[in-house]
Amino acid sequence: MFSAKELLCFWFESLFRVDTPYRQRCNVWLGVDTSQDRLIRQRLLRTTLMASEGVLDEWANSKEGRLALCLIYDRIGRVCYRHTQLAFEHDHAIQSLVDDWARQGLLYELGFEKGLWFIVPLLCSERSEYLLFAQNQLQFLFNQKLRPEIRQLVSELTLLGERNQLVIEKFGRYPHRAKQLRKPLRAEEKQFVEQYEWQHWI
Repeated sequence: MFSAKELLCFWFESLFRVDTPYRQRCNVWLGVDTSQDRLIRQRLLRTTLMASEGVLDEWANSKEGRLALCLIYDRIGRVCYRHTQLAFEHDHAIQSLVDDWARQGLLYELGFEKGLWFIVPLLCSERSEYLLFAQNQLQFLFNQKLRPEIRQLVSELTLLGERNQLVIEKFGRYPHRAKQLRKPLRAEEKQFVEQYEWQHWI
């Protein structure tokens, strides 16, 4: 089993060649590039299952552990259970935890670059208040001293959050998830799904 620090090292560093560009790394982390899915499942599925069973709850007591749990319940879970309803199983739990950690001022203990990954689950939320909070945090991050590639990611995530907010205001959920969650689509949702592509990691 990975420790929290080992998981972070694998996810952010060992998963890639040293010279892998940040943009390419982001594509893997966000599920745009699925070429590393098999390796991620091989290395992290057991840890993900343990987290799901509550075995790793104590990780929430450390700054590395909090980020590791966030990644497991969000990004890593999306990989391990891609194309199944289990990919979204812990969305509400991690969004609530991130909200709680934010109220305690714990999001940026590891710096802005790592803290950004606490915001991503909220960008995928179906709760308007979480989407609004994520937008505010992205604006805060954009105003910090960031590397150009991080600033670019923040800008792209901001646009994504604005779009997600409009979708939630209109439908109250993400229609593109319906098939994966085995839920029926309303007529207007079906038209929306057929008309617009959607990042499957949302």
